[in-house]
Amino acid sequence: GCAPAPAPPVAEAPPGAQAPPPTEPPPPERAWRRVARIEADQPAAVPVEGAAEALARCAEVRPCVVERWVPAEEPPAEALTLLRRGAALEPAEAPEPATPWRTRWTVVNGALDPCLGDPLAASPADDPAGVRELVERGEARWWRLRLSGHNRCRLAGVLDLSTTRDEAVADGLSVEGRPWREGGRQRALELLRADLRAQAQAAWDDLSPAEREEWARVLDRDPEAAALLEELRAREAPPEPGAGAPTAR
Repeated sequence: GCAPAPAPPVAEAPPGAQAPPPTEPPPPERAWRRVARIEADQPAAVPVEGAAEALARCAEVRPCVVERWVPAEEPPAEALTLLRRGAALEPAEAPEPATPWRTRWTVVNGALDPCLGDPLAASPADDPAGVRELVERGEARWWRLRLSGHNRCRLAGVLDLSTTRDEAVADGLSVEGRPWREGGRQRALELLRADLRAQAQAAWDDLSPAEREEWARVLDRDPEAAALLEELRAREAPPEPGAGAPTAR
């Protein structure tokens, strides 16, 4: 019979080479919860020590908000007070942090930006059941937005935003059951455009000429709005004598 084929030689590591280090598990997460939110010019439902002094630093800048956060474990061992001054967010106890906290993320663009609005608002995406949490992973902190689907673009699930880096993780986000990167984003755009068409149709007669031109530019970007825009333009015929001019909103 035939002799068995020789076994292939075993590759040996070159002298001095080291084995790759084992993959370390991700750091455990530590959740924080918000216990107070105080907006300038609004009565405080929960008093926060130092909040009045922090809000005074805003002067006329808006939004001006103080939030108090504590770790979710009981009893909380520490606390964090944040001051929002317009586009700036900072720990109230340290007005010049080494790494500024973000209030805008350029990666949250396209459909996600108009769907979310201000991610740091009291209710994310104006979702009545939406929740914003603060999560620590090692040295990094993230905002975690939990959305119920009851919002402008029917966003549901989880969106993570780095507190200090221009980074977002939308893997846990969906729209009507479609993952964000697998049809969800396109569906959100469709819902957003439909909402804008409805707004334009309802408001058109009360808009000034400049406002109508602004809306026309928005609708021009919607491939399904051509017929609606033609209809709205037809409604711009000069009014009958005594009918009155449109009132700007």
